[in-house]
Amino acid sequence: ACPLDPVGYFSMMGGVAVGVQLLAPRGDPSSRCSLEAAKANLVHGCTRYLLLEQLDEGVKRLGAHLPDFAGFGKVPAGFEDIGDPTMLDSHNGSGERLSAEQAARLAGYRADEAAGGGVMRRLREMAAHEVELYQFAVEHFEAQWDKPLATC
Repeated sequence: ACPLDPVGYFSMMGGVAVGVQLLAPRGDPSSRCSLEAAKANLVHGCTRYLLLEQLDEGVKRLGAHLPDFAGFGKVPAGFEDIGDPTMLDSHNGSGERLSAEQAARLAGYRADEAAGGGVMRRLREMAAHEVELYQFAVEHFEAQWDKPLATC
């Protein structure tokens, strides 16, 4: 098992600003400038995005708004008996695969967060731009479907 806590892991891997880095690839993902560029790119007319907590709805909207995605998210022929074999139905299932030690570490992180300190507080500080970008995406999710798709 990895001996690092989440802060140690992300520090070693170069940070958590993946969303900012993907949406504003040439900037410093830890900068306010890159965060604002990522937000602008996210709501640009050539962009459509999905939210994990509304994944089923987003996939349906994607298919309805973009002809190339018609049927996207439907269960492929031959898989009807087992249901949706994708993440839309099964998620990643990692919770059931945690060892006793891993489950205890996770419980410790959650207890730490409930107490307002330590690892989870530092992780939230480290991920502040990612959290802000995701909150921005949630706030603008509905509006993206009301505008026509544009070229980039």
